[in-house]
Amino acid sequence: MDRFQIQCILSTGQADLQLDIKKMPGEKGPCFMITEKGLFKGYLASQKNGVFKIIGEASYNDHDISLIAHQIAHVHR
Repeated sequence: MDRFQIQCILSTGQADLQLDIKKMPGEKGPCFMITEKGLFKGYLASQKNGVFKIIGEASYNDHDISLIAHQIAHVHR
């Protein structure tokens, strides 16, 4: 399993996130399972246009998701 760590300053403060790259049925781009402090926080899927979308429910607001997506794009090329 491919896994990496990122740090983001989110609306709740500094967050150390673990991202696991997953293959999700029906999704063309890479998907990432987000874990914070050992707790599952949601899935992000990369779209063809480079924008990330939430799969299911997530524990983060839209602004936080864009910050996380920016960090993913910077780290995971």
